[in-house]
Amino acid sequence: MEAKAFVLRIAPSGVDRMELALKTNTIIIGWARAAPLLDRELDWEQFRQTLIDAYPDYSGNLRSAGSAGGHMWRFVREMSVGDYIVSPHWSSFYVARITGEAYHDPTEIEEDTAFRRPVEWLNGKKPFHRDQAPSALYSRMKTQQTSAYAHDLLAEIRAVLEGAEAGVEANFADQLTQILADAALLQMREGLMNERKFEKLVALMLERLGATTTITPRSRDVGDDVVATFKAIGITVVAQVKYHKSPQWETGPEAVDQVLSGIDKVSADVGWVVTCGRFSELARDRAKNPPGGKRVRLIEGDEFAKMLVAAGIDHIGGTLGATSAS
Repeated sequence: MEAKAFVLRIAPSGVDRMELALKTNTIIIGWARAAPLLDRELDWEQFRQTLIDAYPDYSGNLRSAGSAGGHMWRFVREMSVGDYIVSPHWSSFYVARITGEAYHDPTEIEEDTAFRRPVEWLNGKKPFHRDQAPSALYSRMKTQQTSAYAHDLLAEIRAVLEGAEAGVEANFADQLTQILADAALLQMREGLMNERKFEKLVALMLERLGATTTITPRSRDVGDDVVATFKAIGITVVAQVKYHKSPQWETGPEAVDQVLSGIDKVSADVGWVVTCGRFSELARDRAKNPPGGKRVRLIEGDEFAKMLVAAGIDHIGGTLGATSAS
């Protein structure tokens, strides 16, 4: 069976436990008082209730209980031997491969480090700088949640490992690109930008890639903010654009539903959802298997900023103000 991949922050109760994880060759998660969660006979409802029984504060907030239960379910039930774990740690990250089943050490309940899984820390237990991560993986590691799926990023994770094995590190050009991308993203969120200008920016990005674009008037917009036609290859891309100033704001699954409507409206080949923020896990799940064989690409702020740098910010910046909204 193909390996899976997950992003896991090793900071139970908000305490950094990365050093402990490396020392013990484990990955660690919190909720240590809920030892019965290891019972594989529990269905989802029973699993969540077990967590509530251990942490009564969740009893009045099923949403929080469901979120916490989801992280624990992922750790106990979905992670398997052979799967990859990416653990962000400040400006770096570590990569491990799971070697055993989840277990609970009752002597570590007080430290909230009782739930663990044995792993092999790869790259000689040495961290990778985040700049060495491809843009999609870099973006995924920005999740503020305890864990996140990264099954779709297996190729990127393996490329990082293979690059390290071959002695290939991020070079000056990569570092400069990251610095420029970070600056571009900051300006998108805090500079002279708004929702309509962000639509224009996406349209200009698509034009830079070789498309002819139109921006749909809001009165007729049903998920097709920008329509881009690549005449040379006979492909139409429809883009749904979501502008958020806050880096913590997550674009939800409704944006995926909107772009699917836009695909139907203009008979597009591909749908893009572009945000200067991040996507929620529900949005990622919705985009994985859209109905009717449609193709949807989610582009977060980090990735879009790198696309701008690669396309040439000087060209785009010089024409942004002159672009008609049609």
